[in-house]
Amino acid sequence: MGKLNLRHERKYFLTNIFYHQIERLVKINPASFSKPYQDRIINNVYFDTPGFDYYYENVEGVSVREKARIRWYGDGEKGLSKPVLEYKNKIGLLGHKISFKLQPMTLSDSFSRKALQANLLASGVPRNFVDHFSCLRPCLMNSYHRSYFLSKNQRARVTIDSNLSFRRFIGNGKLFTQATAKRPDAFVVEVKYAQDADELVKDMFAEFPFSVTKSSKYVQGMQAVFM
Repeated sequence: MGKLNLRHERKYFLTNIFYHQIERLVKINPASFSKPYQDRIINNVYFDTPGFDYYYENVEGVSVREKARIRWYGDGEKGLSKPVLEYKNKIGLLGHKISFKLQPMTLSDSFSRKALQANLLASGVPRNFVDHFSCLRPCLMNSYHRSYFLSKNQRARVTIDSNLSFRRFIGNGKLFTQATAKRPDAFVVEVKYAQDADELVKDMFAEFPFSVTKSSKYVQGMQAVFM
């Protein structure tokens, strides 16, 4: 059964700054942010249409767009014990995510899209999602370190992503990786909050010394490994 999350997102793509400087700005915010749990490594395999429609919709600024990926946590890519299929849809700054827990899998040269489709069906993913997913193909894998912060009133969450790395997927129905492209100098800060907390969050970040940016790690990775 899929889980639906509806929320606003503000993103800040930052360079020429150190992690501890960003963390300090979050911690001194009047909203009293603290760490709800430990940092972790996040990994994603992104899927797109054969014509890279998702990529171009994002680059061209289409207001209504979607994204498909498989996510897992922790080091390693050969054995995925708790992968999750996620569909993200965005309308401007408002987005929602539908997620489905998948059965354990591996990423290897022998892993085919047919095997992935079988996994989705065995995991109970609705047939309409499976059929749609079968029209997509893997194109990018990324990994990064994520730190979490939660406001005292629990209405807003801030994440800081660092140590970004990207790999390109190639092959005829099988998964192969090429050399990794890394961005050790870059950080992505995201502020996530419910629809009804928009004005509250604006007040929280009125003096945040950065401008909201259009920052997609999927687009960054595609441009790093394909161009």
